[in-house]
Amino acid sequence: MLRIIILSIAIFALNVFAAAPTVITFGSGEIAPKEEIYEYHLLRLALDATKAEYGDYEIRDLPKGDVPTYSRLRVFAEDNQFENFVYKDSASNDIIEKLHGVEFPVDLGVTGYRIGFVSPDSKRKLEKIETLEELKKLTIIQGRGWLDSEILKKIGFKVVEGGNIKGLFYMAANDRGDIFLIGANELEREWKKNQDVEYLNYDQNVCIYYPLPKFFFLNKKNIKLAERIEKGLHIAYESGAVRKLWDEYYGDAVRFSELKKRKIFRFDNPLIDALGKDYERFVINPELL
Repeated sequence: MLRIIILSIAIFALNVFAAAPTVITFGSGEIAPKEEIYEYHLLRLALDATKAEYGDYEIRDLPKGDVPTYSRLRVFAEDNQFENFVYKDSASNDIIEKLHGVEFPVDLGVTGYRIGFVSPDSKRKLEKIETLEELKKLTIIQGRGWLDSEILKKIGFKVVEGGNIKGLFYMAANDRGDIFLIGANELEREWKKNQDVEYLNYDQNVCIYYPLPKFFFLNKKNIKLAERIEKGLHIAYESGAVRKLWDEYYGDAVRFSELKKRKIFRFDNPLIDALGKDYERFVINPELL
């Protein structure tokens, strides 16, 4: 009888252990609560799609405190400071070497489509651009230390940098460069926010594209969770759930940018030449927007 009781307790304990959800720590560099953040909902889509195979899960926040920078989030992942820590970051050769990247473009690659703000004179100049040679004569405005600055310099553009985000809009409006490039999903928001900058315009003719994929990143030891997230993202993408979520968060903003009407000049990104190309099949096609 005692042996039966002990066996029953053991079986019960095993069942409880098997049913324990996978604890995941979600990190974000945004001030907004996670329930308002696109990549949080994308992560949930992936985890929900794989429940049958991997079991239930629980997503926890980082401990309360200041909103961490992306450099701090990377350190959290490298040092494995939190249980199953997951965060989104821009891919580069350096980060790919140090962390495990889930090679699925979180924002469907939309930030790789770079368009931006200009002065009235620069607007007229960009309206006349037809060739790559003409394009490469532009001087690009970017933030100091931004990944884009390094990319643009390496592909042959002259870049002028500013240290203050608001100042970059003034630089564009006052001909300190030809164009301040941002992601296609950011144009509408920043245009509305910066109406106070006199002479500020935005270009409607040109788009500079280079791959700028943002992946979910984890510590290299978290292989099983990374595999689950990648499998779940593929399932959710094929079902249409990813595109539906993307359209909810990005659709109207990207359509405001009218990518279909622009001349798109495409470049390689030399900072991800160690990365494979499989993720590119998930990058959004402007012609389908």
